[in-house]
Amino acid sequence: MAKKFRQVNEAFDWIFEPRSKKEQLGRIKEVASANQSIVPFVRWGVGADSPDWGVPEGHPERTKIEDDIPDWEGLINGLSKLGMTDSEVLAICWDVRKGGIGY
Repeated sequence: MAKKFRQVNEAFDWIFEPRSKKEQLGRIKEVASANQSIVPFVRWGVGADSPDWGVPEGHPERTKIEDDIPDWEGLINGLSKLGMTDSEVLAICWDVRKGGIGY
């Protein structure tokens, strides 16, 4: 019997719990057998279909974001995960912003 979810994000959380692609595919099929609304999301995600966003003609199909997450923001997340205090993280990030190496 297919597992049921109240929201699509809950279904995706359950689908992508296992690391194995084979098991993920099995879970996608199981959810889709009970709820066909998940199929378009999967097709968009893998590039099989292109959603119609109602973008005016002449605009690009896809948007390439030029400005990614700044290096120092990635540094903040990494240092926080290492267990550093906020003041330690702030001091390192301030040094990096000023052109230093952070240590």
